[in-house]
Amino acid sequence: MSDVPQPPQFITPVSQVPQLAPSVSCQILPPKKRSMFAKFCSAIGVSVFLLSLVMNFYLILALAVTAGVDLDTKTISKGSDDQIVAIYNINGIINDKASKDFEAFCKNVKDDNNVKAVVLRVDSPGGSVSASDAMYHKVLALKKAGKTVVVSMGGVAASGGYYISAPADEIYAEHSTITGSIGVIAQVPNFEGTLNKIGMSMLVIKSTNSEVWKDQLSAFRQPQSYEIKNVLGILNKMQERFETIVSDGRGDRLKPTPEPYDLEVMLQDGKTKTIQKSSMAPFNGNIYIGSKAEKLGLVDKIGYLEDAYKRAAKLAKLNDPKVVEYKKHKGTFERFMGATGPNLNISSDTLDKIQTPRMMMIWKVD
Repeated sequence: MSDVPQPPQFITPVSQVPQLAPSVSCQILPPKKRSMFAKFCSAIGVSVFLLSLVMNFYLILALAVTAGVDLDTKTISKGSDDQIVAIYNINGIINDKASKDFEAFCKNVKDDNNVKAVVLRVDSPGGSVSASDAMYHKVLALKKAGKTVVVSMGGVAASGGYYISAPADEIYAEHSTITGSIGVIAQVPNFEGTLNKIGMSMLVIKSTNSEVWKDQLSAFRQPQSYEIKNVLGILNKMQERFETIVSDGRGDRLKPTPEPYDLEVMLQDGKTKTIQKSSMAPFNGNIYIGSKAEKLGLVDKIGYLEDAYKRAAKLAKLNDPKVVEYKKHKGTFERFMGATGPNLNISSDTLDKIQTPRMMMIWKVD
């Protein structure tokens, strides 16, 4: 046994064993307190995240609820489902949005054989020429589709508000309705005097071929006489069309009448003299209340919404009419967003409207 080799023994002398470093005491520091600003920023971040989740939820819900739905309906008077008198409200300024909303209504009822008559409740001072003209053509399309169309005027149905009413089969106005204002107007503010006072001017560089007309009716300088003459010519052409539309729509019921007015002129000696002149009503841009509008043939009868839809049913020869009001559908998201307060920001669109001349069919007092 002694002949069996043994594994080598490795023994490290004590003197060669590495010495451990002396023990170091460790102190645990308390967590550093966050500043109030950091806490505020964190709270804002969490709030924005939660608000984003809520808004996304409402958006998804709105898309699910409103998909394929354009209008809501409300039954005003019960009757046969195949003898519907449809009521639609045209309120406020006539612009592109009003025109698109009206187009959606027309698409819903024009090819609906159950809708026999349409009553347009107009309460508008008018608006843009193009939007008024587009809505006018939609009224013609309703009539072409065989619908009886009656207009019920509210507090104001003037200028563009009358433009879209003219082709109706009959027009009702209330005693206090303001209508007429048959005319076209172009307005643009002028800041030249204000800019001169503050020592500021607008630099305008125009291409050579367009330098005469490119900035006509600029808000930053007084217009040249030829510019005013040019715009006036355009307005007069639009006026002619307006008068033609009114004349075609009202036919023999319209009674144009000379309307006198007093004009004060300044004499060379500084005194004033009153001269009596006249203009042709109702094409003179004047406004009229219901009774005067009836005498001029602008409206057929003095009455209210109920009178209008009863008359529409009679004209359409309905024996059991069902009166239904149509309104633009507002989804959950639109109602939620519509609950916000007034927007006081000046958008680029607002600035564009200030600088760009607008030709309007609108009754307004500056």
